[in-house]
Amino acid sequence: MSSPFHGFYSYFCRSVSKISKKLIGFSKGVVVLNQLLLDSKSQLCQDFFDSVQTMCWLDGGHNGGKHTWLTEVTFLTDFSERFKHIKIEIRVTPRQIEDENRAWIGKEEAIFSATLLNLLGPSQVRRRVFFHDEKSLINHFRVLDTFEELPLL
Repeated sequence: MSSPFHGFYSYFCRSVSKISKKLIGFSKGVVVLNQLLLDSKSQLCQDFFDSVQTMCWLDGGHNGGKHTWLTEVTFLTDFSERFKHIKIEIRVTPRQIEDENRAWIGKEEAIFSATLLNLLGPSQVRRRVFFHDEKSLINHFRVLDTFEELPLL
């Protein structure tokens, strides 16, 4: 049985496949990057991923209870082996990774970051915590300004 999105993926992946790109998922938007990684095994999207230069998880978080960050080591290993050219950028704030009410976010992010850093190395993976001394919600949005001082890989 084919997916109802099969036609969409086929069109989407062909229509933007040759354009060089850097993808950014901000806040709950990291779920979209996660889904792209999960769908990356599809042959339909091979060209799409071949043209991705950088993927940036930008202060990911949501109130869902789990699965903010991908933590399956075998899956991350497979992805890193197939797409060694993609640079991974992880930018976080204490607001997300140190929130006691959503402790899973920090735990998942630590596994995600450490796993990819171990698999790809510091030339391919950059993780940075911004605004160490504050857990302000404003800093969650100020992290968007960090691209001025530190361009993506």
